[in-house]
Amino acid sequence: MVESGDPDFQWALPENEWDPMTLNYTSGTTSSPKGVVHCHRGLFIITVNSLLDWAVPRQPVYLWTLPMFHANDWSYPYGIPRFRL
Repeated sequence: MVESGDPDFQWALPENEWDPMTLNYTSGTTSSPKGVVHCHRGLFIITVNSLLDWAVPRQPVYLWTLPMFHANDWSYPYGIPRFRL
């Protein structure tokens, strides 16, 4: 998959950091479906905070135990891959 990527790909940055990035749905503990929209700014801040608070080491091994839709797995899906480089 990586080898088939476009080396000339141009990143499309959001026009506004408050633009929506994800829309998550869950039934939670109430069995009543609900959704939440996360913006780029909010996810960046919570991701950096989570990684600093956990003191992520270089090349971490992270066992996923939460569904990625649940609280966006506390933003780790966005941060852990950056530390795998």
